[in-house]
Amino acid sequence: MICIVILGPTLEEARLQIQQASLHADLIELRLDYFIHREPTTLKSLLKEFPLPMIFTLRSKSQGGHYPYDEKTRLQEIKCLAACKPAYLDIEADVPHAFITQISQDQPGIKLIISYHHFKDTPANLKDILDKLPAIKNGIYKIATHSFCTVDTLKQMYEAKNQQNIISISMREDGQISRILAPVVGSPITYASLDEKCKAAPGQLPAQQLRETYGYKALNLQTALYGLIGDPVSASIGHLTHNALMQALNLNAVYVKMRVKPQELKVCLNLMKKLGFQGLSVTMPLKREIIGFLDQVDEEALAMGAVNTLLLKDGQWIGYNTDGKGALESIETWGTVKDKKIILLGAGGAARAIAFEARRKGAALIILNRTIQKAEQLADDFGGQAGSLEMMQAYFQAGYDILINCTSHSFPIAPSNLSKEALVMDITSNPKDTAFLKSAIKRGCRIVYGYQMFIRQAVKQFKLWFPEKIDEKDALEILEKKALESLFVK
Repeated sequence: MICIVILGPTLEEARLQIQQASLHADLIELRLDYFIHREPTTLKSLLKEFPLPMIFTLRSKSQGGHYPYDEKTRLQEIKCLAACKPAYLDIEADVPHAFITQISQDQPGIKLIISYHHFKDTPANLKDILDKLPAIKNGIYKIATHSFCTVDTLKQMYEAKNQQNIISISMREDGQISRILAPVVGSPITYASLDEKCKAAPGQLPAQQLRETYGYKALNLQTALYGLIGDPVSASIGHLTHNALMQALNLNAVYVKMRVKPQELKVCLNLMKKLGFQGLSVTMPLKREIIGFLDQVDEEALAMGAVNTLLLKDGQWIGYNTDGKGALESIETWGTVKDKKIILLGAGGAARAIAFEARRKGAALIILNRTIQKAEQLADDFGGQAGSLEMMQAYFQAGYDILINCTSHSFPIAPSNLSKEALVMDITSNPKDTAFLKSAIKRGCRIVYGYQMFIRQAVKQFKLWFPEKIDEKDALEILEKKALESLFVK
C-alpha cells in the first residue's frame, strides 16, 4: 500500500492535501507533530469526511519528529489520539512497553505500528532489532534506518524480505529502492510524499511517481528486478524509459537505479542475486572493473574489455556489451562507416565498445584522450592511431569524417576543431542538446544525439533479458517516445 504523508500544518491545508492525496494513496498518515492544532473533535471529523484509512503519528524530536513538548505530555496526547479510533496508530519503539500494551488493550480495533528509527547508519543485524521490539498483536513493525550506500539498502532489504508485517525503509537517496520495491520484499506499506516539496523524510518519493513510473500497484513478490548500477546514476533516464517499455509489454518486472562504487561490486552482485535481480545495466565507472566479478563474459564483450549489460542465467552473472552496436547503428542512419575516418574522444568503457564495433565495420580509428597511454592501449587493442586531446588541431587540419565525444566533459576540444563536413556525436544522453552538439550544429555539422545510441543499446539489452517478448521496431518506438518526453532540453 502507498501511504501519503500529510504535514498540514493547518487543518485547512491538511484537508486540501488529503483531497489531492486521494488520487494516489491507499492510506494517509497524519503527521500530527507538524500540525498547529490537534483537537480530537476536529480529527474525528477528518476521519468521517474521508474514506481513506488514516495513520495518526505524533513523532517525538528524538525520533526525528517535531513535537514541541515533553514526553509525558506527548504520551497523554497519544492516548487522546487513540480515542479518536484511527485505523492505525504509530508509536515509537522506545516508548515504555506498558504504555503500548495499555493502548492495545484500550483500543483493540486500532492496528499499531511500532516504529524504530536509527539515524546514524544501517545496523548490522535487523533480526537483533526485531527481537528487542515489544510484542504486539494485530500490528506492524516499522524499521527506518539511514542508508549511506546501496550496500546498506540491499542488506536491509534482504534481511526484511518476506518477514511478516515488517515495514523496512532505508532513508536518504541511496535508500530509495527500498521504498520502490517494498511489495517485492513483502513490506506492506511504503511512505510517499504528496509532491517533491512535501517530504517528511529524506529519500521519500512522490506517490504519483511510484504509481506511474514504477507501476507500484502491480509489483508483487514474483516481480523480476532489473536496474542500473554505476556512479553517478542520477542523470540517467533509464528508470523512465525501461519501465515504460516493461509496462507496455505487460511484463511483471521493474527497473531501478542504484549508485554502486567499484569496491562494492562483489557484495552488491551477491545481494542482488539473492533479492531476485535478473539483469543489470552497467555504466561508468564499472564497465571494465565489473568483468572480474562475473561468472561468464560474452566473447565480444571480453574482446572489448568492457561490459554494459548483465543477465542472470542459471544462477550465474553473464556479461555482454550493447554499447558498440547501439552507437554504430545510430551513426549508420547517415550511411556506412566503412572506410570512414572516425575520431574518438576518450578511452573509457563506452569508447572501447564503439572502437571495437567501428573497426569491425571497417572504419579507420583515431583515439584521442587526456591520458595518452590509455589512448595508445585502446589503439593497440583494436588497431588505429592514438594521441592526446591537445593534438586535435592537427587532425582537424588533416580532415576526418566522424567525431564522437566519449568523455564526460561537455567540451573536451576547442569548438574551432569541429569540421562542418563531419558527422558529430556526443554519447551523453541527458541533456539531449549538449554544449558539444549545440556547437556542432552552429558549425553546420550533421549530428547524432546520445539518446539515439541509448535507446538502441537498450533494445539490445531487452532482447537479452526478454528474448521472446521483444519486437525491435516497436520497442525502439516506445523507448524513443519516452526518452524525448523525459530529457531535459536546454
